[in-house]
Amino acid sequence: MRGADAPAGHGLRQRCGKDSTTMAKLVAVTACPTGIAHTFMAAEALRRVAELKGHDLMVETRGAEGVRTPLDGAAVAQADAVILATDITVDESRFHGKPLVRTSTATAIRDTERIIDEAIARATLHRTTAAESVPGDPTRPNSGAEETPSLAPRRADASTTSIASQPLVTSRATRSADAPSTSVASPPAATSSASPRAEAPTTSIASQPLVISRATRSADAPSTSVASPPATSSASPRAEVPMTSIAAPPATSSATPRAEAPTTSIASPPATSSPPHRTDATPPRTPPSTAPTRTLVAVTACPTGIAHTFMAAEALTRAARAKGYAIRVETQGSVGAKNTLTSEEIAQADAVIIGADTHISTERFAGKRLLQTSVGEALKQADRVVEQALALPAPPGAIPAIPLPGAPARAEPTGVYKHLLTGVSFMLPFVVAGGLLLALSFVFGIDAYKQPGSLPAALKGIGDAAFALMVPALAGYIAYSIADRPGLAPGFIGGMLANQLNAGFLGGIAAGLLAGIVARTLRDRIRLPANLEGLKPVLVLPLLSALIVGLLMTYVIGAPVAALMGALTRFLHGLSGTNAVLLGLLLGAMMAVDTGGPINKAAYAFGVGLLGSNTFTPMAAVMVAGMTPPLGLSLATRVAKRRFTLQEREAGKAAAVLGLAFITEGAIPYAARDPLRVIPAMVFGSAIAGAVSMGFGCTLRAPHGGVFVLAIPNAVQPLGPYVLALVAGTLATTLALVVLKRPLPDTPGP
Repeated sequence: MRGADAPAGHGLRQRCGKDSTTMAKLVAVTACPTGIAHTFMAAEALRRVAELKGHDLMVETRGAEGVRTPLDGAAVAQADAVILATDITVDESRFHGKPLVRTSTATAIRDTERIIDEAIARATLHRTTAAESVPGDPTRPNSGAEETPSLAPRRADASTTSIASQPLVTSRATRSADAPSTSVASPPAATSSASPRAEAPTTSIASQPLVISRATRSADAPSTSVASPPATSSASPRAEVPMTSIAAPPATSSATPRAEAPTTSIASPPATSSPPHRTDATPPRTPPSTAPTRTLVAVTACPTGIAHTFMAAEALTRAARAKGYAIRVETQGSVGAKNTLTSEEIAQADAVIIGADTHISTERFAGKRLLQTSVGEALKQADRVVEQALALPAPPGAIPAIPLPGAPARAEPTGVYKHLLTGVSFMLPFVVAGGLLLALSFVFGIDAYKQPGSLPAALKGIGDAAFALMVPALAGYIAYSIADRPGLAPGFIGGMLANQLNAGFLGGIAAGLLAGIVARTLRDRIRLPANLEGLKPVLVLPLLSALIVGLLMTYVIGAPVAALMGALTRFLHGLSGTNAVLLGLLLGAMMAVDTGGPINKAAYAFGVGLLGSNTFTPMAAVMVAGMTPPLGLSLATRVAKRRFTLQEREAGKAAAVLGLAFITEGAIPYAARDPLRVIPAMVFGSAIAGAVSMGFGCTLRAPHGGVFVLAIPNAVQPLGPYVLALVAGTLATTLALVVLKRPLPDTPGP
């Protein structure tokens, strides 16, 4: 029962010609000559309005890149009506027998609701005509008849209209809260009874525009029974069922001596609407349970990150929900990742779908059914992709993604530290390639590169180019870490300006942080109309963010940071004797105090950043200090076996390999088991190694590689003292471990 102030959404669904629990199925095709803007804008407008009205709409777009989301035969067969919003010729043969609404893309964009309403009205008329061609069953009891809500209720004195194949126009009105209900069935003829005050003629209309309006029914209008005999209907005085009078054949009406009311034969597909107090009607259908039986997560991405990314996400969502599955889709588009999947969502998922044409890391999906496909496949064959993902067997022997109960979550870097590490990680390949190529250019002689056209000159040119990209890469990916893809362009531009202003890696860090903050702020604050939203990631954000960052770097930040960088470089170049040894002690201790932690990474970033300023001594101290902890521990497990468990002694072999490769994290298991003794020993040995390296003025042109980089001529200079620093640090670590660690009581001796 509904009052006069009932929500408009309920009436909106009634106006669509179906009951409030059933939505209409529509399909549409959009196309324009260029296939760029109007095609997709019209599709989005139709899809959005249909969803708001509670209907299901599938749209095929014919754009510059061809047909997207093509309509298959099953979708067309199940559709109640077809909308053709096209400015070019489209083959209509596959829609034969379906109600068609033809319009332009511009009209579909501007007057979307009217187009949807007209499609629903034509679908209702089509069902009426089709149903009336099938004779009713006079033996069917009225108690089993299903009721069809109408498009327009009528007053008791409203005329009944017979309509066939006219253009449709719809309008709205309201109905009184106490309007009586109507029982409707589908035989060709029906009988209705009216109250003493109801009297209206029957009107036949042909070749005129069809107007389907919602009139206001009188509060005291009686209920009307429309059914094949011997049918009866009863309703409460305030029953609320909308009523529509649409029919092609003439109808016969009968009334009591006090009133005369017209009748209308109505044909529609079965629907359910139960008036209050009715006991002889078919009970309303119970909607299926909405509790999802299975859960999926997905990631979609395409090279441009504008259209396919979100269309594939929508297709997967629709396909999964249609099958009763729960799904969460992360989109990695042009403005960054949206709806980012959490570790809890991934842990609860039964399967993972990656629909992408770009690289997507799969590390976080370990232990899950994983289906990798293209974004186009996820878009066009969403149903099949969903079923394939769930049908995959669980990976044998995979590490479960669900954390163990009570297991502490691994702390992830956050804030500026996280952004800095992201930039450094992407910068490393440029530094490694550039440094080693420069070192190779010196194999042929210190001045061999000065000969134009020679191999040394080519090697040095390539190395210089790689080094020139070092600071822009650092800045670009710091900004990327902060603002995602919108931060890349201003970050790289700011980093290039830092190079030109001689601000070095400090200028790159400043430019990256600035670009990330600016790009993220613009991305979150700028709001454009829906039809212009596509310009935001490709025009608005790059232009404004690059302009702001460039001006600030040129006029505000660049000069002070360049002065600071110059002072730091001069200080480091001028270090000798005690000062150099002290710096080596500091850098060495930082590399070992929190293996793989923020202090370790800060020291490493400092050494790597100075390579771009032709300052190579800190990098040498950093690498040798990072090699000694696992090497010293490995040696200690051999010479002091009683101080280590059997497992630790076995792990010592792997720690040696990791140490030689400059992977300091090989010492973490030992430090975690006995931090009060192992960490001081590691700090002592690394400080010794760093001090020796700086004391001899050792230089390193490559930021990584461990002992393997020693084989490259001129990569390390001088080589002998550098090896001495490595040996000294390793022995110091081992000696400290022997002194600090006590023998284990149950461990057998050598």
